[in-house]
Amino acid sequence: MSSVLSSTPLWTVTDVPVSDRDAADMLRTYFAEVISRYTHHPAGADEIDAAMAEDPSDALAAPSGVSCWRGMPIARPGVWV
Repeated sequence: MSSVLSSTPLWTVTDVPVSDRDAADMLRTYFAEVISRYTHHPAGADEIDAAMAEDPSDALAAPSGVSCWRGMPIARPGVWV
């Protein structure tokens, strides 16, 4: 059995603003999970919108972006300042 090494990185991090589509989708997913854990029911769009308005993520600072595994957005790294 031969081993093949790829020159393509498995993980990449791209610096993007909070308003980036992938970043915004991941933030909504995060907020939905937190709300659902707290309320013990699936979070509705209105609940997510209200929580995101109450606790905006525009204060995220570098390193901030989208982490991708083999090109698929997986995580939203960032530091709160």
